[in-house]
Amino acid sequence: MNQRLKNFLRYAFFFLALLTFSSGQLLAADNVWERMLKKWQITPTSEQAYCYMGEDEDISGVNSDIKIRLASVSKIYTTLLAVQKLGPHYQFEGQIYIDGGKVHITGGSDPYVDGLKLQFIVSELNRLGIYDIDQLSFSKSFFIYETKKANSQTKWHLQKMLNTKNWGNTWRRNYQRALNAFSGPDRLARWEKNVRLTVRSILYSETVPFELSPSTQMYTLKSPPLYIYLKEMNVVSDNFIADTIFDFVGGQEAMTEMLLQTLAIDSDVALLSTGSGLDSRDDGARFDNYSTCAATLNVLASLHDEVQKHQLELQDVMAVPGSDGGTFRNRFIGKKISDTMVAKTGTLHHTSTLAGALNTNSGLEYFGIFNQTRRVSASRALQNAMVNSIFDILGGMNQFEYTSHKFYSVWDNMEEEDVSVAISVD
Repeated sequence: MNQRLKNFLRYAFFFLALLTFSSGQLLAADNVWERMLKKWQITPTSEQAYCYMGEDEDISGVNSDIKIRLASVSKIYTTLLAVQKLGPHYQFEGQIYIDGGKVHITGGSDPYVDGLKLQFIVSELNRLGIYDIDQLSFSKSFFIYETKKANSQTKWHLQKMLNTKNWGNTWRRNYQRALNAFSGPDRLARWEKNVRLTVRSILYSETVPFELSPSTQMYTLKSPPLYIYLKEMNVVSDNFIADTIFDFVGGQEAMTEMLLQTLAIDSDVALLSTGSGLDSRDDGARFDNYSTCAATLNVLASLHDEVQKHQLELQDVMAVPGSDGGTFRNRFIGKKISDTMVAKTGTLHHTSTLAGALNTNSGLEYFGIFNQTRRVSASRALQNAMVNSIFDILGGMNQFEYTSHKFYSVWDNMEEEDVSVAISVD
């Protein structure tokens, strides 16, 4: 046998062994999948899917192209849509107009006006020397977190929170905690130490209900950057933030257009009518967001590319199991697996889903696991096993250098604006 033939056979055997090893790994993952489906009695198997993307960007798995319900994995899609439409550093801007004893507030559709932010508005008004308001009005774009955006609900919350005489011990303790939390050098907003405010009447008005003049003061109150809201949305799976942002950037029409133009995913493959993953109703019929496992991996890859354009990473907009808590407070918290992935859970009464990116020794690799079943606890056990199996296939776990940060709805003190611009527009 000549040397050339020997070399050929040596390389042929090497590549055959490599192919056999790789195929064996794939079969091992599929075997885990089949075994777990059987063990936990998750049926029908034709409606269960898992997939992952390797270094070569090929997608492997089972049923990766069947339509599946997304549940709250929809929020990954919403995150991509929001980042593309607004940019991750976008800030919602509300205006506060002050003229004598009258104040008018617009919210800029900020999705997180909670008790903390209302207390901060009290602090800001006190900083400007305002302790008594005869008439406070608000526009439709100013609404309270986790309400139905009804003007009556907004009015009720404003009456309760802006009149400091209504604060009980709990709210006074909350204010003190905020004062302490924002006293550090890493926080922008500064709070007044002692606050008091009386508001005599509150009403809804879509426009400023008093004449703007050169003596009118105008201030802008900015939200935290969008990526911080998206991070909180994904960590705790906040439906209100998701649906509010989804509607703000154009809703179903904008989502369908983005998926088609950015990823060539048409509505036969993926269709989302809500940003949260909650179902919608059409003439009484239930509609759930749907997509495929393979399409979800492409959305994750696109999101990763998009945030990196803005010097961010996936862990800046998604949960890191092991550190971030939220829907992962009891999952992937062991010493070895903690901080080795970013991921999003999804749960409806007939659906359990998990998707994200595994931080392997060769880099981030995207994965998705979708179970269409009412056996939610069993599905989570299966998903946990599959994550470990996929990690093994892709070269093992690698922990992030990551520190979790507490979420606050307040960002910075109000900025005074030139009211003459508003007067000219008006």
